[in-house]
Amino acid sequence: MLSRKLRASSLNKFGHHFRLRALLGLIGVLLAACTPIRQSAQIPGPDFSGPRFTPTQFVSFDGTALGLSTWQAETSEPRAVIVALHGMNDYARAFET
Repeated sequence: MLSRKLRASSLNKFGHHFRLRALLGLIGVLLAACTPIRQSAQIPGPDFSGPRFTPTQFVSFDGTALGLSTWQAETSEPRAVIVALHGMNDYARAFET
């Protein structure tokens, strides 16, 4: 009887320590996923002519080409200018509807 209680107590302690370690491991993984990654600016090539707009791209200060979509006004005098920037979980065509 005593050995059965001792064995149950040992298993209970093992289960508690395992759950605690699993929880701490999960917290560590989640915190590591939140670590920001800093991207450095590129060094533009010798033929770089500075930031600019093209019909399909915005070329940044470091030469990075970013996609660009434009919609022309239906009249000669637009009523407003809308600048829409999407996040990482979206894409540019979401604004076409």
